[in-house]
Amino acid sequence: MWFKENQESGTAKKPKRWWLRLMGIFLGLSFLVLALVGGVLLYYSSSLPSFDSIEDYHPPQVSRVYDRQGKVVAELFDEKRTVVAIERVPAQVRDAFLAAEDAEFYHHPGMDWTGMLRAFWQNIKAGKVVQGGSTITQQVIKTLLLGPERSYARKIKELLLALRLESNLSKDEILSLYLNQIYFGHRNYGIQEASRYFFACDVSQLTLAQGALLAALPKSPALYSPIRHAERAKNRRDWVLLQMKENKMILAAQQEQAAAEPLTIAAQHAPFHDLAPYYVEHCRRLLEKELGRDRLYRAGLRIDLALDLELQKKARIAMAKGLRNVDQRQGFRGPLAKISPTKLQQLHQRSGDRLRPNKVWTLVAKAAAGDADEDRIQIRWQDLTVGLRLVVPVLAVEDNPKGLARFDLGTETAWLDPKGFQWARKFSPLAKTPAPKSIAEVLAVGDLVEVQILTIESRLLQVQLSQPPLVQGALVAMEPDKKHVLAQIGGSDFRRSPFIRAVQSR
Repeated sequence: MWFKENQESGTAKKPKRWWLRLMGIFLGLSFLVLALVGGVLLYYSSSLPSFDSIEDYHPPQVSRVYDRQGKVVAELFDEKRTVVAIERVPAQVRDAFLAAEDAEFYHHPGMDWTGMLRAFWQNIKAGKVVQGGSTITQQVIKTLLLGPERSYARKIKELLLALRLESNLSKDEILSLYLNQIYFGHRNYGIQEASRYFFACDVSQLTLAQGALLAALPKSPALYSPIRHAERAKNRRDWVLLQMKENKMILAAQQEQAAAEPLTIAAQHAPFHDLAPYYVEHCRRLLEKELGRDRLYRAGLRIDLALDLELQKKARIAMAKGLRNVDQRQGFRGPLAKISPTKLQQLHQRSGDRLRPNKVWTLVAKAAAGDADEDRIQIRWQDLTVGLRLVVPVLAVEDNPKGLARFDLGTETAWLDPKGFQWARKFSPLAKTPAPKSIAEVLAVGDLVEVQILTIESRLLQVQLSQPPLVQGALVAMEPDKKHVLAQIGGSDFRRSPFIRAVQSR
């Protein structure tokens, strides 16, 4: 009897020892996993870049060059960016970015686990990546600190940096980093430069519709460019507005009113080549030698020159007139390039969404191996004004003494009468050749030639034949007592020849 009871008690104790062993194994494995995770986090945290406050943010910014009246004449940059305070950005514009990229930004600790799981599930259902789960904090880390590399190591670093950034900076400071850092396309970084380029206004003047369009761009600046893909950009903008309404950031009436607004794009760049390119280039070389390239192109400097743009304009006109008079006395050298009807039609189709009132094109033929290949012809749009010189194709030529020639200006058609080509005798620098008897002796359909606009009356444009001069010249205008250089020209065309004859030639 005693033996039997002892057996029963022994069998009762065995399961307890089994559970104790299982618990010990579990605790040991848990300790090892925690130690491993802690070691990995410690390893990666030791190599993370330091970013403890908003004062650590020193991105590349554009340096601007001004004339003596405070007008911008050039911009120098590696990344075209101007940092602005978050207070300058209208509240509705900030909300547009939150609606497009991270609606829960002010409510999560830097990583939106719910959003990441939701995006993961949507991607599984679609069989491809249709949603991203990155928060604005993660995007700041990706663009500012880590780069676009995709690896498990980078994800671990991203998690650690997100938690560190959220603990060191306020939500407004993180949003400020995001808005100033991101790329908007067309060489523009940050919301201030995007506002200037797309809408020709300061960021503080953005409307709801404009802000929604800018918020549509960071996802894919090339895909949603309002200049190249207007309809796609508008659809994306309207989606942002809808997200704002669904997140109760705006009312339904505001959403409908903003969605009804058409896209109006300024697409403004500082007209460096049209103002004082030789003057600016001379000063740029001096400054780069004095300050170094990094500081000149990345420190966001304001550079004031003694340049007087009004005098510079008069000097440019006088120089161009003198050089062209000398050049035309030697005769017409022929077309700059040739273009086929098929290529011309392709250019019209490609530029269809960019055609705007009071704009005309000039076709830039990029030379390849000494010849201007029509596949390398590019369009540059300019404001329609009297005196403007353009490179345009010949559409039609009448072969008789009183014949006319017709030119394609992109949005307009221009005419050339016999008076406009009488100087175009056969080229000869040594002897005077006879004047042409008809326009057909000078031009043929498909020729790319330079013309100058003479009159704009009732949309009837009249032009005269011109050509870029081969002869060069130089000019310097100074205030002798102060030694201020008010105007400087170093050649006939900076694009063709950037050699500054006013200071570099002997």
